[in-house]
Amino acid sequence: MKKLLFLILLIPQFSIAQKKIFQFNFDKGDESLSFLKEDSVLNYGFWAENIMTNDKITEAQYVSEVTARENKRVWGNGDKWAAQWYSYKKDVYYPAFTTGLLNELNKKKTKLKMANVSGKFSTGKYYMVVVIVNIWSTWETAIGQSNPMIDFQVQWKELASNKTVAYCSFRTMNWDLNGPYEYGMCNRCYTECYRIAGEKIGNYIAKKLK
Repeated sequence: MKKLLFLILLIPQFSIAQKKIFQFNFDKGDESLSFLKEDSVLNYGFWAENIMTNDKITEAQYVSEVTARENKRVWGNGDKWAAQWYSYKKDVYYPAFTTGLLNELNKKKTKLKMANVSGKFSTGKYYMVVVIVNIWSTWETAIGQSNPMIDFQVQWKELASNKTVAYCSFRTMNWDLNGPYEYGMCNRCYTECYRIAGEKIGNYIAKKLK
């Protein structure tokens, strides 16, 4: 049995060798996920280590900078923001991805019997890892706010060998100048980015499971 932490998968690294691994494209409709037909269970989890923000600094650096900035404005607000930043990933953003994913799978009436995000994968031949690579954060600017984009990499691995058999990379965004904004950040916009990502993957998987 592969025991993986719920939501955060403790996999040492995600460097991907190109040889014998399918890199699929949503728009080309290739058959690189045909192996999913072998499973009736969708095992998946999230990898949120080594995230970059704005393609230039680490998540830890970003949180430190914003915490200091918001504490300078109103003492204590930065600490509240930091706690919210980390808690929202597990409590709001990841469930939003799951909602989008399951909505698509159910809408397409796939043969999938269950989706397992418990972290304990004892059935099925494969599991899916949703890697959060880069978060393009929201910032207050002179002309308003910039809304978030998130870069994802989704990998499918063999349960028995832990080898990557297919992967894709894509970006989602949610543009809404109306916010609402809190500490210069649109939490609802981030939530939508994750939901849209779940829908995108769910729609693609559903085509392979019919």
